[in-house]
Amino acid sequence: MAFRHKKKIDEILAMGFMEYAKFLKKEIRRAEKSGALDAVVCSDHTFSDGKESALLLFGKFTGELAKFFKKNKSNAGFAKGRCYFEQTEEGVTMHVALNAGKGKPDKVKKGGKKLWS
Repeated sequence: MAFRHKKKIDEILAMGFMEYAKFLKKEIRRAEKSGALDAVVCSDHTFSDGKESALLLFGKFTGELAKFFKKNKSNAGFAKGRCYFEQTEEGVTMHVALNAGKGKPDKVKKGGKKLWS
């Protein structure tokens, strides 16, 4: 069965930064079991509380996720790609390989640092 977020994209976009960070960490633990997934990334999303960071949405690239990307793909910082997980000695590492859109890997990495600190 394809991975889907427990909330709709509109609900995720309405979250504050801290609420999204907690939600994302739970979703990543769920997604690890799915192996490789499609991903849509925004390197400079502004959350409802005004904080700016990376936004990561993953699952099968159809329906709501595909519509969201097509609507935003011309915006700077938006990209789609594949998200996969690797077991390391320190635990599980998540990798995102971008393959379409205007998002740049270094900006996504920089924007994502706020999520993990």
